[in-house]
Amino acid sequence: MPPGERAPHARRLRPDTRLRTLGVSPPASPGGALPPVSDSEPASILIVNDDPVVRYVTSRTLRLAGFRTLEAGEGAEALRLAAGLPELILLDVQMPGLNGFEVARRLKANPTTAGILVVHLSGERLDSEAKVRGLEGGADAYLTLPIEPAELVANVRALLRLREQALSAVRRRDAFFGAAAHELRTPLTALALRLQGLLRALERNGGEGLPGAQLREHLSASAQQVERLQRLAGSLLDSARPQRGLPLEIAQVDFSALVHEVVARHRDEAAHAGCPLSLDVEPGVVGYADVQRLAHALEALLSNALKYGVGRPVSLRLRRVDGRAQLSVRDEGIGVPLEAQARIFERFERATESYQGSSLGLGLYLVQQTALAHGGSVRVESRPGAGATFTLEVPLSRSQTY
Repeated sequence: MPPGERAPHARRLRPDTRLRTLGVSPPASPGGALPPVSDSEPASILIVNDDPVVRYVTSRTLRLAGFRTLEAGEGAEALRLAAGLPELILLDVQMPGLNGFEVARRLKANPTTAGILVVHLSGERLDSEAKVRGLEGGADAYLTLPIEPAELVANVRALLRLREQALSAVRRRDAFFGAAAHELRTPLTALALRLQGLLRALERNGGEGLPGAQLREHLSASAQQVERLQRLAGSLLDSARPQRGLPLEIAQVDFSALVHEVVARHRDEAAHAGCPLSLDVEPGVVGYADVQRLAHALEALLSNALKYGVGRPVSLRLRRVDGRAQLSVRDEGIGVPLEAQARIFERFERATESYQGSSLGLGLYLVQQTALAHGGSVRVESRPGAGATFTLEVPLSRSQTY
């Protein structure tokens, strides 16, 4: 069309009528604007269409809904603007030059832009084969014009939610691998140092055997680190199980003796953390349970208390209450925010960001799974800055179906 010349009949159509003729519903007026996306940084949407009216209406609809928008009139310009990494691209299929199929293919073939959501938005009724071609070629969804503004915005929001869920899963995976590497490295480093010390001692002794006490010290310390690695491996395996409940090996358990044993193993850790330990254990609390899983659950609660209550007292209490063993671990640390108190029992979750790099986020999850497998429960009572009390309850009777 020559510059300055108007499209035939365009000036005889009312704006709303022309928009519908082009296959676009007019946007809501400011008085009936769609609700904004969120209070956070709005998502960026790239609108690619060779019709300037469709671009304008689509852009205005999305801006009224709280999105940021960019516009491109042809495929090459869309590829250039995609380098800025918008969250989503609304891409016309039929365009001169590079059509929408080719633009989507190039976007998905480029590792930099492959993660951008691409939605084919076409005013033409494409046959099923063309739609399949577009989706298999890299598009994430297909929408047909005309489309109501609310429906367009709802589709965009739904796709962005799915994108955020996928990105969140990737972030959690990366954080998990980082924490797992840290957790593995700590006992492995300690074990390596012990073995190196043992070798040096043997060399100093001319290759002859070491005194029993010295050898026992090295081997005992090495065995503790191996045990720690075994517990970590067990936690990883348990977290990977389908959520049908942990398998249990039920036997008679002296809960009172178990508490004393677990605390004795953690005396050095408590001293290093500067946490005086106090015990209030009712004697003779005996029942049926999986002793290893209960020991690991108690160790997880105690380790949590020492980590988040460093430098302050930690207390443990055991009581028989209504046919159940009730074990509480109390710290005087930073506490757990109310909004996090349910979340912390989920897999890979932590109460605060402070210890993200040094925790797998599995301890409390496995405590809860252990409690549930026994027909029991675990709960937390806490206020920020006022410490936390974790209470684990399990039935003492073996009549429970495991």
